[in-house]
Amino acid sequence: ETKRDDITNLLNTEQSGTFPLIIGAGQGTTGTRSIQKAVCKLGIPSVHYHNACFEGKVPFNNTTIFQHAELGVKAHVKVIETWKELRDCVGDARKRGNVYCAKADVLLTLVRKYVTEVIQSGVGAVHDTPYTMMVPYVIKVARETRNSEPILLLTERNPQEWAARRVQTHELTPQLACRDPRGAFDIDYCLDSRLNASDMFHAYTDYIDSAEQDEYVSLLEKSMDIYQQTIRELKPVYMVNMFESKERIESSMMEQSIWNVCKPRLSLAAVNELNQRQTLGGLKRHRALWPKTPKHQSWLRQWNLKNKLA
Repeated sequence: ETKRDDITNLLNTEQSGTFPLIIGAGQGTTGTRSIQKAVCKLGIPSVHYHNACFEGKVPFNNTTIFQHAELGVKAHVKVIETWKELRDCVGDARKRGNVYCAKADVLLTLVRKYVTEVIQSGVGAVHDTPYTMMVPYVIKVARETRNSEPILLLTERNPQEWAARRVQTHELTPQLACRDPRGAFDIDYCLDSRLNASDMFHAYTDYIDSAEQDEYVSLLEKSMDIYQQTIRELKPVYMVNMFESKERIESSMMEQSIWNVCKPRLSLAAVNELNQRQTLGGLKRHRALWPKTPKHQSWLRQWNLKNKLA
């Protein structure tokens, strides 16, 4: 068997079925990094776009709950790299006057494949894009592979305020923008609307006319409103709007709140192990594998060597 086969076998035999997947269902620019930081402090291996936490003072070869979380982090890297390739392929094609990216559908298939590997691994929580662009799929795979109902956490923000801020901070980055607002944050719904993958990503800078720009911002606003209502109907165990809170939400308070709502859903073994991790300060957060600086490359080589995955 090849090394890739070995990794797949490890993923398939992972004991992640004893731990329900935590889904940070808030869209980016709502405080998702704060939620991930809190989850990491609780000792739960977690991924968030460019960030990941997966190791601490309790070595993972002694764990009974989160075995091979590092494999999930490696799969997450592939998720992000493939997602960015899809997004950039579509954007580059549009700049050339051709809205079609020939490999878009293939890239989407790969995104789903790598997302599945993340869920099958010892990673305990997923946050941010692209997981929040495919929540129904993530929930479905989590139910099938972990034999338990996922735990949803939701960070919210006023849709109008969110859309304005999103455009300001991601002006050049193509966003998943389905013509039907009900599918703007759901890849599969958008594709079911008879759109090809190349017609699903748009950037604010695609529109020169001010009226078109206003229409784009309005689409994002409507999409966010519908998305948050949809996630609320799934009954998240924890919801917070950090932008409308009258008092500053301290990270320690957030950690305790999330722990209080998640703990009843966990096995005794998971609770005991996480209590031990919390006593030792939780898990380290890394700027997960980007940018590829010499310092990062040195860290990555050591990490690969340590985990025999180089």
